[in-house]
Amino acid sequence: MAFVKPIKEQGIIISKTHIDAKPARIDYSGKEWPASEEKFLVEVISCDEDDFNKENGILNGTRVNYPVDKATFDKVRFGMWAKVKFEASQYGKEKDLNIKPLAFALIENK
Repeated sequence: MAFVKPIKEQGIIISKTHIDAKPARIDYSGKEWPASEEKFLVEVISCDEDDFNKENGILNGTRVNYPVDKATFDKVRFGMWAKVKFEASQYGKEKDLNIKPLAFALIENK
């Protein structure tokens, strides 16, 4: 049985990554690789407001990469705050946690 929970939190941007688009190709071993689109990812570490304090920072944080559009990506700077939403689910005997990013929005004036 799976446990699925949507979570909304505030977090701090810790990195951003641009991945170039790639055409479809076949490698030397004959394996086919499909084309991929250009991607803009923003990594955020977030936590519940009960797990944040000014002395210790973020405790029990969750790191998630959020896909964003180019305009948002261009605005993003390290240390900016964001509102994020993700879905956490647990599957299997080991209760592995699977995180699915759902929403990302910059907090401009924090």
